[in-house]
Amino acid sequence: MPELKPIPIEDVKKLKIPKERLRSVCHYRCGPGACRYIMHVQVVNDLCCVKHFRPGREIIEREFDEMKARGDNCPGLRYDQKSA
Repeated sequence: MPELKPIPIEDVKKLKIPKERLRSVCHYRCGPGACRYIMHVQVVNDLCCVKHFRPGREIIEREFDEMKARGDNCPGLRYDQKSA
């Protein structure tokens, strides 16, 4: 597995999930249908999508059997996408 490199805070901020998306797409706090890739990220003090953020995704995969959220509701947010 390649070495993890630090991700700049500006890139991590791109993973913050907008409040409306938390409800309409992620189904946050709605039981088993809620997205499993939602994680509170301390450095930005907010809920973020970790589907394409390897350190967070590895935690989710390791803890999946103990989690209530089971959903995989969208393609996910990415910090490495280029802005249009």
